[in-house]
Amino acid sequence: MQKYHILNGDALKERFPLSIKGQLIVARLCLVDGEVKANSLESLFELRANFIEKHYEGFKREDYFDYSVPEIMKIKKLPDSSPVYLWFEEDLFCQVNFWFVSHLISIAQSSPHVYLVLPKKSSAYSFAGMDDFELQSAQENAIDLDKRTLHSLSELWTAYQKNDDSSLIQIAKSLKEKLPFLIPAVKAQIDRFPKDGQLGRPQKALMNIMQETGATSFGLVFKSFCAKEPIYGFGDLQVYRLYKEILGR
Repeated sequence: MQKYHILNGDALKERFPLSIKGQLIVARLCLVDGEVKANSLESLFELRANFIEKHYEGFKREDYFDYSVPEIMKIKKLPDSSPVYLWFEEDLFCQVNFWFVSHLISIAQSSPHVYLVLPKKSSAYSFAGMDDFELQSAQENAIDLDKRTLHSLSELWTAYQKNDDSSLIQIAKSLKEKLPFLIPAVKAQIDRFPKDGQLGRPQKALMNIMQETGATSFGLVFKSFCAKEPIYGFGDLQVYRLYKEILGR
């Protein structure tokens, strides 16, 4: 039976081992950034395309429909019962995309055979440092996501859409034994946003970096943020938006 591998980005696709057989699908997603509350997949596409065009310089809404949507539709149309391997890291950026992909599979398949492939423990937030042998080993040791677990991950995505912190924590704790990395990711999500007049955790980290180092160069600030808060997994585009907010305060 044909195997499918859903990868967390094109960087992994470019170096994916030839020894691992199966069709590759790339989840070109950035659901951790911007609004995701939508009543249908189609309205979510519109929401995301408009957000990307507005906030990501050089990107047009057509880019989203040309490059991201076709891969999403491949996930939605996966043959029922086919082995599907989800290659996602443990940081929040990757996790939100993982929850969404799990949601798509959960609602589309009656008999899913889904497995989660994680990076090695010493590199929980990146597949980048792993060679072909290590990637092969990671696939061989993939976590079996049974139907109940997949359903819970689907509910995690729904809770994320609704900004339902209570449900996020509750679901993450219910999966603690099998997927312990969910709790740190969920806590990082909840800490993102300002409360009681205080800065959110990422903004506070950026402010501290700029005050402690005196650095105003975005390149230096971004590098320090990634080292200090790897749990977020933010790319330069996400951090730059926060950086501009800090400078504008």
